[in-house]
Amino acid sequence: MTALLPHEQAALQYMTHKGYPSIEPFDVDALDDQPCWYFYYELPEGTLELEVYWNGREWETTVTTFTLAG
Repeated sequence: MTALLPHEQAALQYMTHKGYPSIEPFDVDALDDQPCWYFYYELPEGTLELEVYWNGREWETTVTTFTLAG
């Protein structure tokens, strides 16, 4: 098993806290020259876009978009 990068660990910690520890992102985008990534998850309730950002002291996670299924 490959070790997760810090931003991947932050996203996994968020998803685990929300009750989805086994759902993996279907896409990840990084912002050029910034410590910011967008993780996209397909959940039973809809599609989640999660921003993971390093603010210089700690990782921040923010749900930027959630689109309900159906």
